[in-house]
Amino acid sequence: MQKQLRIGIVGVGNRGACLARNVLDSGLATVVGGMDAFPEQARKFMQYHKLDFPLSTSRDALLADRLLDGVIVATPDDCHAADACAALRAGKAVFCEKPMAISIEDCDAMLRTQSETGGALRIGFNLRFHPMIRAMREIVQAGELGRLTAVWVRHFVGHGGNFYFQDWHSLKERANSLLLQKATHDFDVIHFVSGRFTRRVVALGGRAYYGGDRPNDLTCPACDERFTCPEAMLDSDNYRRQCAFRKEIDIEDNEMVMMEMEDGILANYSQCQFTPDYHRSYVFIGTQGRLETFMTQHRRGGWQREDRLEVLYRDLRPAKTYHFPAVNAAEGHGGADPLMVRDWLRCVQTGETDRDNPIAGRQSVAVGCLAARSLRGGNAWEKLPRLPAT
Repeated sequence: MQKQLRIGIVGVGNRGACLARNVLDSGLATVVGGMDAFPEQARKFMQYHKLDFPLSTSRDALLADRLLDGVIVATPDDCHAADACAALRAGKAVFCEKPMAISIEDCDAMLRTQSETGGALRIGFNLRFHPMIRAMREIVQAGELGRLTAVWVRHFVGHGGNFYFQDWHSLKERANSLLLQKATHDFDVIHFVSGRFTRRVVALGGRAYYGGDRPNDLTCPACDERFTCPEAMLDSDNYRRQCAFRKEIDIEDNEMVMMEMEDGILANYSQCQFTPDYHRSYVFIGTQGRLETFMTQHRRGGWQREDRLEVLYRDLRPAKTYHFPAVNAAEGHGGADPLMVRDWLRCVQTGETDRDNPIAGRQSVAVGCLAARSLRGGNAWEKLPRLPAT
């Protein structure tokens, strides 16, 4: 019988606490400690997720625990590289939330540190464990669509205001672009399902709704328009309450990306942060057919409760429909989070080092960074740089 692993959490915000809960529920490990720069807020998340472990403000003190088997890095995006590299140098297996980092250079530094230390680094691509995404990959890899030629992805981000424009996510210096925080999921799905990476990108985008002329220190509870503003957040338990129309906001809320991939595959990705619904739509097209997803979605007035995948063929074969029943929303990302965490913990138990996963993390970040540079710099094509020599 395998021993229970000892796991630490670097960054006990909402995401870190969710992942800690997944660790405990797996039965494979226990959480022995955590750190967060804002312990008072961290304790609220711990209480909400029914967590009880020692909490400090020192990352290095947590990493100094020689009995610690693995570390989950769930700090803000701009901290991922430094925190993950420190944990690798401390000899810990590392699970790093996506995006891997907010620059290609930081991703490459993480890859070099992994190579130098021989450590295990995993990027949190939870959608890889979603049953429908896995079915998509099997269909494409089995050649059911023929030779893959095109990919279309639409992402409707119906809660973009509170999720991304009422805290640090809305600042370039902290997040770079929502083509990282949000779209890194989808860029990785495109790569994962197709089995091919992107070669170059070009993009359009801007701010169409969020940002404006309101004071940077304005919060929703203190605003005169709090009862009429569609973005007002008056929940006292929600720490994201900054005005979504404040002056300092410099992140785009509406982007479109074109991608030229290996083997001549063409892909496009669009995301909008202020739609009335929340869901993703994937289409993969080959020379013999195409597949399309109809995912669980939140709309005003209720939920579509079932995920559905349809495959159409150019010949006389009948269409195929795959049904994926909805799961408890508390399980996270359609039930993918618990599966992802269990898989990582099993790899920590066996000592497996997955080099392909962090390379995929770097490539998804590269697409997002270069697309952001393209849309901000005259819409020129940007070529992905080579992976670092390690």
